[in-house]
Amino acid sequence: MLHIFLVRHLTAPNPGVYLGSRSDPDLAGDDTWKIDKIAGYLGNRPTVVYVSPLKRTLETANLISKKLGLKIIQAESLKEIDFGEWDGKLEKEMAKRHPEKWRLRESDKWRFVHPGGESYEQVGERAIDFIKSLDNDCACVTHQGVIYAVLSKILKEGDNFSSFKRSLQISCGGVTHLLNRDGRLKIMGIVNWD
Repeated sequence: MLHIFLVRHLTAPNPGVYLGSRSDPDLAGDDTWKIDKIAGYLGNRPTVVYVSPLKRTLETANLISKKLGLKIIQAESLKEIDFGEWDGKLEKEMAKRHPEKWRLRESDKWRFVHPGGESYEQVGERAIDFIKSLDNDCACVTHQGVIYAVLSKILKEGDNFSSFKRSLQISCGGVTHLLNRDGRLKIMGIVNWD
């Protein structure tokens, strides 16, 4: 039985409602106080911190690592969804420039493959495969989209992905506790500090 803690990175700049998954900003918020809360929640259970290779997650992982004395290992599988050609663009702009594709996206966000990118379903598959491959209790510092995709896969909520996302809060610095028992993932809890 393994404990996996999905930690959403601390606050990064968000200039509006945009598709900004792979853009790579530094942390921007004044929420480093959450590191003490995260470390307290994790306690001595994790033996390592896996992290998405983007700056905001690396910076968050470094703060956790310093607090708990854990080794950091980068993992591509924890990267945020790839919006492809739409990355860094405002949602309103994409809806206007690509109305048909946008309608398809809005009707099935779970399966819609972004031009030159991936779908949330694909994100969930790669992240779940990675999580199931782990052989030690660990923290995984990742992104909101990845966490939503993982939870949707576990709960089989892909067909209701948009409403599922709206019903669940995953705050910056929030921790999602998973249990892996022989390849079966169970959600133990979600903690937000806001």
